[in-house]
Amino acid sequence: MGPVTRRPTGQPQYDPVLKENWTLLRLRQEVTRLKLNVPKNAKRLTLVRILNSVENSSHSDNTTETVDISDIADEANTIYGGARSHNAPVRNQEDHVAPTTTSSNEGRTLINLVSRLSSTVQSLQQNVSALNGKVNSLLVVQPNTRQEEVAVPTFTSTGSGHSEDINNSGNSHNLESAYASLNRTTMPAAAAGSANQEARSVRTSRGYSAETLPFVETISPQLRKNIISDGEISKAGTKSRSDTHTLPSSSSFDDGLIKQVEELWEASLCISTRKTYNSGFLCFKTFMAMTNQHHINSVPIIDEDCLIYFVTYCKNSLKLAHATIKLYLAGIRHNYLRIEHPDPLSNCARLECILRGIKKSQNNVKQKRLPITSQILKQLCCMLQQGVFSPFVDLMLQCSFNLAFFGFLRCGEFTYSSKIARQDTLLIQNIDFDLNFQNFTVHLNSSKCDPFREGINITIFENDIFSPVDLMRRYIQVRKNHGARPDSYLFVNDEYNNAPLSRDTFIARLRESLFRLGYNDSKFCGHSFRIGAATSAAAAGVEDHIIQTLGRWSSDCYIRYIRN
Repeated sequence: MGPVTRRPTGQPQYDPVLKENWTLLRLRQEVTRLKLNVPKNAKRLTLVRILNSVENSSHSDNTTETVDISDIADEANTIYGGARSHNAPVRNQEDHVAPTTTSSNEGRTLINLVSRLSSTVQSLQQNVSALNGKVNSLLVVQPNTRQEEVAVPTFTSTGSGHSEDINNSGNSHNLESAYASLNRTTMPAAAAGSANQEARSVRTSRGYSAETLPFVETISPQLRKNIISDGEISKAGTKSRSDTHTLPSSSSFDDGLIKQVEELWEASLCISTRKTYNSGFLCFKTFMAMTNQHHINSVPIIDEDCLIYFVTYCKNSLKLAHATIKLYLAGIRHNYLRIEHPDPLSNCARLECILRGIKKSQNNVKQKRLPITSQILKQLCCMLQQGVFSPFVDLMLQCSFNLAFFGFLRCGEFTYSSKIARQDTLLIQNIDFDLNFQNFTVHLNSSKCDPFREGINITIFENDIFSPVDLMRRYIQVRKNHGARPDSYLFVNDEYNNAPLSRDTFIARLRESLFRLGYNDSKFCGHSFRIGAATSAAAAGVEDHIIQTLGRWSSDCYIRYIRN
């Protein structure tokens, strides 16, 4: 067992002057009386040590200014240890364990600490005073304006400040608010044109009061001038700012450049396709006007349902074939893209099903066109030599039949229709004879397989059976005798009508001639000469690649033109 500590036999006397015997309420009252700043949650023993330290320091010649002694409390907790009860007895000789020299050293250490804190507080006060002076100097307005009514924070010697603004709001300020005020070097001013307006803005701890801000002119002088003169007003808002990173609109480009773009749109399609597209687009606008969807002169944004009802209308009311309806849809798409509308045919799965149903319901079985072979051509030429129409028309038909057969021509390449431009129609100057009249060359300005309109030359040679070169020479001589010029049309309707030979007139006279020969004329058309030429060449043993070259086919579809 350890040694037994002997306790005093008598009860210690209670000393009311000793702060260790004071209650917590009395200690806080004493701290308040001495105007000491201590933490609100300071414990009883901490308050006792703080009061003892202040009492000991009062005997020295230190400053008596109010200081923040929260650090002193921490230092006191470090120096002193243990706890004492509120009825702690007076220390007697037995309980006094620490020597007297230790107590005196602790007192001097505490005095030195208080001295350092006092000097630190004094330096902080000087810095705060300097900040106040700089804030006041920055808040001075220009000489010609009234001084801004700003509540400048004032600071006490302890670093905590109180201020009153012009509205007596009583907001407190500290070093942080002073630094924020220091950064605010400018204040809102009235705009140009309001020089007589006085600045009465009130600065608070959170900025300027909205009610006291000066009137600011938000309309530029140029915009005001445009409004007064009823001129054009530019776009405003966030969109105008984003337009600076995009290309200018088409209206800002040169008129000549816009015209060239329109010409390129026109040149993107051949004449016949462009007219078909325009017809389909006009039919669609008429349908929209009939169904009260939109005005005929406007182009609305459409959905898939509109197109479904349109193709149904074309099939049932207009009795159009499936191929024609698809061409009309292509025309709608082309015109919508041209006016910068979204593609109406994108993601139209239901429309494709409807078109497939139209195709199956119509049972589109194309009637096979019969070929005009060399034997049928010979019969036609013999009959025309005997006289069917007028001598001029008979000679012209013989020339056109031979040219179409030996040149593998399409009907639209030597006749005129509303879908063909007149400048692409054959002229007399397009025929160039050989010096010995053994052949002649015909120049086609444009054709189906010549989208860039480079033109193509086709040479027709003389033979003893049909004599195509001699017939063409005699026909052009007759035309010249009737006053035709080199830029006159090669084939005309008759000797009294110099209009270009139309497709319908040519097919009508061809079928009449075939009917006279006893053929079923309904199965022949203008393309029959091209089909007959390919069939006759294959029957004569001409190689397939030569047939493809003579017919100017760019694919193997020439095989479909060869009939048994």
